[in-house]
Parts: sequence; structure tokens; C-alpha cells
Amino acid sequence: MDVAKMLVVYFSPPRNSASIQHQSVASSSTDTDFSDLLTWAAGHLKENLSVEVLANRSGMSVRSFTRKFRAAVGLPPAAAIEKMRFEEAKRLLFEGNLPLKQVATICGFRDEQTLRRAFHRIAEVSPANTVNG
Repeated sequence: MDVAKMLVVYFSPPRNSASIQHQSVASSSTDTDFSDLLTWAAGHLKENLSVEVLANRSGMSVRSFTRKFRAAVGLPPAAAIEKMRFEEAKRLLFEGNLPLKQVATICGFRDEQTLRRAFHRIAEVSPANTVNG
């Protein structure tokens, strides 16, 4: 839910939980809802989540998907996926003592350096600073 809020889209709670209405600020400009896709992607961060894969899963051409996704979410697809991976990596680093290499693999980053660059780009800190405070 935190990732969906961060990306400013609807988050659909599981059917067995109480229904809560969430409004999407960005969805007013488009009628396409990407909450199901983002929820799916959050559970598959380790996999290939290229624009082509996401567009295919959404049943759209790459060009149409990219345009509609950016209008609905406010970020290009690759940036949204990187941000989701970053948030999961941050959570794993806070929660446990996993080596950085393992965190990078679990979250779908190519390697430790890619994870480090994402931390610097998104949060302007190193992953080590995240663990320590």
C-alpha cells in the first residue's frame, strides 16, 4: 500500500479485507488504472519488468502503455519500477541482516552497484546509511 501511495495510484486491498476508498490524484487525467499491474509488479520485482513486459501484461502497445502509464502514475514505467525496487530494498535493509548483494538480487537489481546507484539517485544516500539510520 505504501508503494501505491508513493506512486499516487489506487491500491486495491485484498478482497478479504475491509473496503477502503482511495482516490488517485493522477488518475483524473486518464481512465486507465494501473493499480493491478503495480500490485503484480511489487510481487515480481526479481523478474524482468521491462516496459515491453509491462505493456504486454496490460494488453497495450509499448508506446500507448508508456504514455498512459506516465499520465496515470506521474513517472515513466522504468522509474516507477526502480522506485518500487528501491522501497523494497530499503525495507529489507531496515528489517534484517541480509548482505547487500542478496538484497539487490531479491529486489531485481542487476548487482550491488546498480542498487547503490539507485539509492544515490532516489534518496541521495548510500544503502549503508539506510541501515544505520
